[in-house]
Amino acid sequence: MKKILILINGLLILLSFSCNTKKEQTPINTKSDTLNSVHSITLQRMEPYFLEQEGRDLFLQNCTSCHTSRYIFMQPDFPRKTWQAEVTKMIEKFHAPIEPDNAKKIVDYLTKIKGK
Repeated sequence: MKKILILINGLLILLSFSCNTKKEQTPINTKSDTLNSVHSITLQRMEPYFLEQEGRDLFLQNCTSCHTSRYIFMQPDFPRKTWQAEVTKMIEKFHAPIEPDNAKKIVDYLTKIKGK
């Protein structure tokens, strides 16, 4: 089976060389061909807005140093228990330098803006 695959691969390579040599070469880098051939647009980057409530500043300072605000905003609405587990995981597993009092305020904030 391996020999057949090698043979088929070799035939495909030979065919590609023979096809390339038969084509007529036409220059494509003339000024008229490349003029206006590249188009681009610039889109405004829209960052999500997080409600001004207690814990917002702690949340932004601690969470967006590792996560983009868009990533956090895209999370589903979780119950408080899940947000608590997520914040605890960030502290224990990923060593996020969040004080216990601040962690509670962050969980409170996340529950307010993205809670069930």
